[in-house]
Amino acid sequence: MWEPSSAYGERLDSLGLNERQIAAVYYLKKEGSISNPVYQQLNNAKKATATRDLKAMVQTGILRKEGIAGPGVRYSLTYVKKDV
Repeated sequence: MWEPSSAYGERLDSLGLNERQIAAVYYLKKEGSISNPVYQQLNNAKKATATRDLKAMVQTGILRKEGIAGPGVRYSLTYVKKDV
């Protein structure tokens, strides 16, 4: 199982991400993509919170949105560094 390094966590903190978003980045490093319902379950968050968090991560360039709308939309990291 992939274990995040403390240096990686510090870099995520410097991006201004909240704890839910950081948890999603760790999930994405392992799984490759995430949907809104999975984000909600991962963080015990309401749909509006998950939507707002994911949208903010797309707008800052951390995530890319795959799909237009609805249950098929998935999000993935825009850049994954393998040696982190």
